Amino acid sequence: MDTIVTVLGIIYGVLLAVATFYSNKVTEVIRIDRLFMQQPTEVTRKINFVIGLFIIGYNVYSLF
Repeated sequence: MDTIVTVLGIIYGVLLAVATFYSNKVTEVIRIDRLFMQQPTEVTRKINFVIGLFIIGYNVYSLF
């Protein structure tokens, strides 16, 4: 069960990183800057890449 949650975390991190570069229905829903900021812009979209890398790194570290 822990492995499944960790793999899902890696997938979420990848989707956040992708949301920095591509805009579609799925990536717009999962963006972190949309959840926490009142007026997200294209400039705040870069936050998703950084947070996505942190999530990927933490979950890969958790696998080992």
